[in-house]
Amino acid sequence: MTTTIAGIKINDEYRAVLEFDKIDGYYCRLYHTTTEIHPQLGVPIIITEVENHYGRIEEKIALRRYNAQVIRWIGAGAIMKRKKILIACEFSGRVSEAFIKRGHDVLSCDLLPTEQTGPHYQGDIFDVLYDGWDMLIAFPPCTYLCNSGVRWLYNSDGSKNLNRWIVMRKGAEFFRSLLTADIPKICIENPIMHGYAKKIIGQNQTQIIQPWQYGHGETKATCLWLKNLPDLKPTNIVGGRLAKCHKLPPTEDRAKLRAITYQGIADAMAAQWG
Repeated sequence: MTTTIAGIKINDEYRAVLEFDKIDGYYCRLYHTTTEIHPQLGVPIIITEVENHYGRIEEKIALRRYNAQVIRWIGAGAIMKRKKILIACEFSGRVSEAFIKRGHDVLSCDLLPTEQTGPHYQGDIFDVLYDGWDMLIAFPPCTYLCNSGVRWLYNSDGSKNLNRWIVMRKGAEFFRSLLTADIPKICIENPIMHGYAKKIIGQNQTQIIQPWQYGHGETKATCLWLKNLPDLKPTNIVGGRLAKCHKLPPTEDRAKLRAITYQGIADAMAAQWG
């Protein structure tokens, strides 16, 4: 079936997904890229059917493209907005790459080198934290904040492990500095946190998600502290509740492996917040 909008033929063969953000407007991820010549403009175009991420048909439009770059939306009256996004404490590049694929300007930052080829700053996050970002997504170290390690705050005789309390407080203050940064949209990720750290941070998590909600048949309770971002919606609920991360052998890179974001969660962040 073919529909004509604004003098342009819309063929059902070509399809895309329109993600609609009430604050930032529209963006589009193409499934197919087939061109025709626009009858009035005389430039290459892509004909596509568009629907939003809630699964409803939002509207049918045609994208005018020249040299593989989107110039504007034809018939929709909306402009694709590229966000400037900082991904903090990430060496794997999974979240960074997910947003880059959707056309955003992204910088990852970590004390470790990146495992991807995208833009990465290896160094102190505070060197780049206030460079005018639209969004911050951060994965601060959880070793001294997570509930599973709260027992180490006390010695076997019941006395306080003072060194542990000092590094715990530093970790919680670092977390709080990211959460309260002067950036419009923020997501901070960590495992289930113990009460001592939460008291320093000053607020509870916004939501708790699991890998099995995003296509990975595993359990790993993950907390998100959100500022001006909607809750992350499940995208692919699957069976399987294997506690794979918790069963990793005690190797040198165990903590590093546990810190890698699941691909399904990274993709969901980019799709819903990009």
